[in-house]
Amino acid sequence: MAITREQALREYPELSCLALIKEAGWDFELMTDDAGELSCVVGYRREKQYLDAVYVYDMTDTVAVRMVLDQAGSRGGIVWQRGGHLADTLNELLELPPPDLWLSPLIAAPAPRSGCLS
Repeated sequence: MAITREQALREYPELSCLALIKEAGWDFELMTDDAGELSCVVGYRREKQYLDAVYVYDMTDTVAVRMVLDQAGSRGGIVWQRGGHLADTLNELLELPPPDLWLSPLIAAPAPRSGCLS
């Protein structure tokens, strides 16, 4: 059973800082465990062949990535990754240059083929 955004924010008020990236055009999904408890909040946005995503397990356990998506004749991969405390991860994510800027990371490490990020 999925929980609503309002329920998640009521139970976990520290997630309100995710509103910063929501206002920047991100979409979210709330992941729940078999008992219906919130297990992970996933935020993501796609721009051209890039996907930015953040996985929030709790205030100190987050992972943010920028990936180049697989395309015909070209395998994608992770070009940037950070993790740690929610506020730090989100600050770094918000400071990441747009994918088409010359300062943006472009070298891809192969993306994992199994697990949460595939």
